[in-house]
Amino acid sequence: MRFIEKIVRAVGFAFFFLWELVLANAYVAYEVATPRLDITPGIIRVPIRSDSDLEVTMLANLITLTPGTLTIEVARDHSALFVHGFNVSSPENLRASVGKLEDKLLRVLR
Repeated sequence: MRFIEKIVRAVGFAFFFLWELVLANAYVAYEVATPRLDITPGIIRVPIRSDSDLEVTMLANLITLTPGTLTIEVARDHSALFVHGFNVSSPENLRASVGKLEDKLLRVLR
């Protein structure tokens, strides 16, 4: 039963991440296509709960795959990621978005 549960979680995560990719692509395309570029780029520290190298690496790569975000650095103790955002007018929104992604990823990996 545990194996089937993992498969269901992995498929659910894949759909969740694909939807996030669609939304991020649409947002970045809209911002680039509009005449007035109204963005606030920045780098923020995002605390994470991932502790293994696999978890941290997967989370950092998923963030980087999402248009508009880029993982710049991982804290030595794996306590945080430093993420560059295309529009960081609200750092808390970006932290919440990464937190949601991490929650769903950890449900698959643990």
